[in-house]
Amino acid sequence: MALLIKATIAPLQAQCAALESRCTAYETQLSEMGALRERVAVAESRAPLPGPPGPPGADGWSPDDLVATQDAADDRLVTLAYRRGDQVKTFGTLRLTTPRYCGVWDEAKGYHVGDQVTYQGSQWHCHTATSARPGEGASGWTLQVKCGRDGRNVR
Repeated sequence: MALLIKATIAPLQAQCAALESRCTAYETQLSEMGALRERVAVAESRAPLPGPPGPPGADGWSPDDLVATQDAADDRLVTLAYRRGDQVKTFGTLRLTTPRYCGVWDEAKGYHVGDQVTYQGSQWHCHTATSARPGEGASGWTLQVKCGRDGRNVR
């Protein structure tokens, strides 16, 4: 009879042992959650970090408010700003260095990186902002296309 009772109880004892190990694991997790709960409470008690300027309760700037405006006089200048209604907050102007043909070199103009001019039949590329004349000794210019011979002596 004792063997029969032991055989019947054995599966129950195995299940009890499994439950005890699971309870131990839950107790460990619960003690770790207590420490996490304390950290969250400390973080929630801190003063919030200051956001963008504005009256209390006003929404901050969002990516939907971002505006890029191309300059009418120089299409390589792009101004970035936040705009909401009448409020505008400009935070920078980008100068793109894409090539732009500026016509025949003019001594009254200043040229920027990426500008291209024609001077004495050749095409020059500006690689450093300059107002110097392209050609001999001008450090801000690189010869792109050299003019050919005029063909007067061809027979």
